[in-house]
This record gives sequence, C-alpha cells and structure tokens, in this order.
Amino acid sequence: MPFELVDIGANLAHHSFDDDRDDVLQRAADAGVGTLIITGSSDDSNVAALNLAEQHKGALYSTAGVHPHHASDYCENSDAVIRECIANE
Repeated sequence: MPFELVDIGANLAHHSFDDDRDDVLQRAADAGVGTLIITGSSDDSNVAALNLAEQHKGALYSTAGVHPHHASDYCENSDAVIRECIANE
C-alpha cells in the first residue's frame, strides 16, 4: 500500500522560493509528498509560513520560532509574532 510522505522541515517561506514556490509544491506532490511542515525561523518567515499554511490547508502546516542565526534579532515583537502565529489553528 502506498503511503504519503511528510517533509518536516521545508524552508519554503524563504524569499528564494518566491519565483518558483508553486512549482516546488507541485513537484513535491508529484513525488508523493502530501504534507509539508513550513519552517518559520524569524519574524518575517514565521508570518510567511503561516500564510502559506493558510493558503494550502490540509497540505501545509507551519512552525513559528527563532533560528539561532536570527537570535540577535529577537525582541518583544518577536514574542508577539510567535504567539499570534501559534494561536492560529
């Protein structure tokens, strides 16, 4: 019986995917990846990951957090952004 693959660390919120994100998602689906967890790692990417998940309900889910590379950017606003993102089902 075939099974669905899950990508647990897709960085599709990164701006480098702006030109071909839909193509990447299609190739993933064609390869049997039915669910992708979009990784949020900064204020901007947390919001972008959530927006992507909202556009593709049931196929994309998002995380919200701070990658160590962005730790020096963390502030009170970062906490608020993360809390807003995780409050969204």
